[in-house]
Formats: sequence, C-alpha cells, structure tokens
Amino acid sequence: MRAVLAALLALYCLAAHAENRPGYGVVEAVTPVKSEPSASTGSSAPSQAKGKYRVRVRLDDGTIQYRTLGKREFSAGDRVLLTNAGDVVPE
Repeated sequence: MRAVLAALLALYCLAAHAENRPGYGVVEAVTPVKSEPSASTGSSAPSQAKGKYRVRVRLDDGTIQYRTLGKREFSAGDRVLLTNAGDVVPE
C-alpha cells in the first residue's frame, strides 16, 4: 500500500511541475505562506514565513497556477504574465 501511495505522490509532483507553464492571466488570490513550527521556537502554532506569499493565477485558457513570491507585489484582479523561469510580472 505504501508503494502505491509513494508512486501516486511521485506522479502528482511530476504533473504539478509539468503544469507550470508561461502565460497571461489574472491574479485571483494572494495569501501568506505559513511556515512549519520549529522545535527551537517553542511555538505550538505555525507562524507566517517572513515575506512569502502564494499567488493564485487563472490563466486566459482557464487553468489555474500557483506561484510563491518573496514579497507581496500583486493584488486580486491584477493582470500578470507567468514566465518560463517561474516569475510573476505585471502585464
């Protein structure tokens, strides 16, 4: 059973990377990325990773892609270009 789950996870990861492709679209949401709790911090709740944001973009063909950015540059409704390098830039 574990081997099957591991194989499915591997396929999912490969498919996720294959779906990251360039294109134009509209930002639908920008959310802060939460970090995993660390034993060294003594905290029981996850904290926000400083300066990390998950951007949800609906491309013009209707597909959705997610990118993680180091700073909040965009808001919902902004038109953007997703590049081959994984960047999100204003249109």
